[in-house]
Amino acid sequence: MSVSDPRTICVDLNGTLDTYTGWRGPHVWFPPRPGAARFLAALRDRGFRVVILTTRDVTGTWAWLHQHGLAPLVDDVTNQKIPAIAYVDDRAVRFTGDYDAVLRALEHFHPYWEPAPAAAADPPTDAPDGAASPTPPAAGRLPAALRRSRAAARGSRRSRQDSPPPGGPRSPERPP
Repeated sequence: MSVSDPRTICVDLNGTLDTYTGWRGPHVWFPPRPGAARFLAALRDRGFRVVILTTRDVTGTWAWLHQHGLAPLVDDVTNQKIPAIAYVDDRAVRFTGDYDAVLRALEHFHPYWEPAPAAAADPPTDAPDGAASPTPPAAGRLPAALRRSRAAARGSRRSRQDSPPPGGPRSPERPP
């Protein structure tokens, strides 16, 4: 695998290519989302190198891709971030150079497949025109969505015995 290919697009598996609705354990795999094959084919048709970037087991991910006929549309699978033009992921927050904007986005972040959190009380209006002023989360307190995400990650790390060790190979030989 050439990690320096300038046409690489990394695509997440859970919640992006599949119908994921939350972590259910390392042996639970969700079916593909409608349009997933068409999307991967369109990336390939546009000349992109398609790499699945997932926290899931690499070998299991290849098995899932084969089971659903998607393997021919994918160049590689990895669980380590590699250089790419873009990363397509249901849990991404786009960084535009403004850390305060990221903190505001994280306050109300939730993946599309999760219900939106209940509306919070009106934000303080200390701006002269009555517009809400940006207020980061209380010191030391993470936004609810980030706390849920970290709790889920801790649970998945505890239950994942099939994951490669840290620093292990990015992608084993592609299964047949």
